[in-house]
Amino acid sequence: MKPGAMGIKALVPSSIVGAIIGKGGEEMKRIKTESGAYVRLSQNDKYFPNSQERPCYIEGEPEEIVKVLDFMQEKVRSDRPPRGNQIGIDQKRKEQLIIIIGPNAAGKCIGKGGENVKRLKSEYNVYVRCMAKEDIIPGL
Repeated sequence: MKPGAMGIKALVPSSIVGAIIGKGGEEMKRIKTESGAYVRLSQNDKYFPNSQERPCYIEGEPEEIVKVLDFMQEKVRSDRPPRGNQIGIDQKRKEQLIIIIGPNAAGKCIGKGGENVKRLKSEYNVYVRCMAKEDIIPGL
């Protein structure tokens, strides 16, 4: 990882993975080039537990990561009605960005007494939900 870079994992609904990758991988190549970030989607059959969403690892400087997340969220928001047996994305999910934070970093993200979560809610009007300890996924 280059200095100043960081890595995050976000969830991508399986129904839009094709739109993110693009024909022949063109969309994925474009966003990597335009953002400067490293982007890797999980394999076809590797879903986040209890979901139909695939983890996507993004590595780069914060501005690079934001460009990739903006690109992915635009694909989520513009999801079209499904063809065949695919299920479309509901409106509630279209309004969410789901970031996976492992148990090692959860305390720092939450902050003492939940101060970081409270600040995010107050400053940005976001909803933050943390998994219960019993729901933690080993190796995340």
